[in-house]
Amino acid sequence: MSLHPLRFTLTFVAIAAVATLTLLWVAPPQHANLEAPPPWLVEQNGAHWQVMGWTLETTTPETVAKRLGSDVQWAILRRPGQAVVLEGWVPDFAVHGLTGKLLLQFELPEPLQALAEAEGRGAEITASGNLRREFDPLHQSDPRWRQAPRLQLLTFLPGVRIDAATLEARFAALGTAPHRWQDETQASHWLYALSCAAPCTPLGVHIALPAENGRPVIEYALLERFAALLPS
Repeated sequence: MSLHPLRFTLTFVAIAAVATLTLLWVAPPQHANLEAPPPWLVEQNGAHWQVMGWTLETTTPETVAKRLGSDVQWAILRRPGQAVVLEGWVPDFAVHGLTGKLLLQFELPEPLQALAEAEGRGAEITASGNLRREFDPLHQSDPRWRQAPRLQLLTFLPGVRIDAATLEARFAALGTAPHRWQDETQASHWLYALSCAAPCTPLGVHIALPAENGRPVIEYALLERFAALLPS
């Protein structure tokens, strides 16, 4: 009796198993969000702006925890000459099939500034001269750490190279032309200004495209925050 049919069946099963495992390995990251708008679309919700499902000036660390779980890497950060902020780093994030890294920066209200200064003592000094210390606001006895900080800056770093033409075509959906310039490293910068009626504050979308690696840095914040970036 020939064994070829059995061998064929076993081979077919093996191929199917490998295909299934491949699908599992390339499945979207845990933090993929197919319902949130893609990075080139923003939405105005009353007096606030929504970006990829996050709301500037409204989203709190508690909101982030409900959406992303406990995998966010939290830290207190102080840049020279600036106030202490709280940052949440998500190294594995995806939205509409575009994978990358996400940085959420939160402004601390006055009552938490002094506490943050105390927590920042003994912090490491980063290569850029910033003071940084790991600090999880979600596991503090004081509920203000979870509820009081408000999202002020959102940075998305796509994990793939995107050329300038593709970026320009995508972000044309914002409906306005950007202010363009290059810095001393020949990186290209675009700043989109999105206006809105009071009490809403205009939004800025800043894109930096390095000349060498082609991986953009996309930032969202109130427009006034990016004023210092514009060349004089």
